[in-house]
Amino acid sequence: MTQYEEHIPGGGRHSMQELPPGSQCTHSHRGSAAHPEAGLIAGEYSGGGRSLSPLHGSAKDVQLTDLACSHGAKAISRTSPEGSQTPPGNVFISPTSVSSALAVVFPGTRGTTEAQVSKTLHFDAVKEVHSSFQSLNADINKRGAPYILKLTNRLYGEKTYEFLPEFLASTQKLYGAELASVDFQRASEDARKVINEWVKGQTEGKIPELLAAGDGNNMTKLVLVNAIYFKGSWQEEFSKGHNRYTIQNE
Repeated sequence: MTQYEEHIPGGGRHSMQELPPGSQCTHSHRGSAAHPEAGLIAGEYSGGGRSLSPLHGSAKDVQLTDLACSHGAKAISRTSPEGSQTPPGNVFISPTSVSSALAVVFPGTRGTTEAQVSKTLHFDAVKEVHSSFQSLNADINKRGAPYILKLTNRLYGEKTYEFLPEFLASTQKLYGAELASVDFQRASEDARKVINEWVKGQTEGKIPELLAAGDGNNMTKLVLVNAIYFKGSWQEEFSKGHNRYTIQNE
């Protein structure tokens, strides 16, 4: 399960453009807000006067560019007019958050499931999926950055269920996603509260209840949780005095 935080107090413009094959994919965001918080990370991120953009030269840079392009392609397919049910207005999405979460369980897929996940997330366009995610996660969660950007994953598994040791080892090594054992079978409500408390802490209280009452039951075996948190400054803030909210015809 994945949850995004959407907070756009002052508005802004968000655009993604699909380029012809062979061109470098691009993603940009430019906007203003009186409040500094918003939950966003999508392929390339540019905002707050700083940027996280693919560089060129090393193998690592090429891998990250490929990964960013795959994220952008997925985002475009989800927000295109043909298939989108999103209402008009600002749209903040996090394809990196979705891809990162599903990449955690990708090592445990085989056959048809593996092919479907790879196609849906455009992993077939990335040569080294797991090492690319490792590099991306390290860049996202780096210390000393002039902004706060955290992306974390965690698995919550039924304590009586036996998960393959090699699968758990890969999720921990490649994505830092630990398995927390909970009692879905006899105390699913308590398990839900444990998960919500973790998400609340990871998002600085912005997502206090990811799972609603009834989400999860005694048949639940595994819950995959992804949390992303961003706090930064806008490059050009709206003037509070010039942007007062009024109701039309008031």
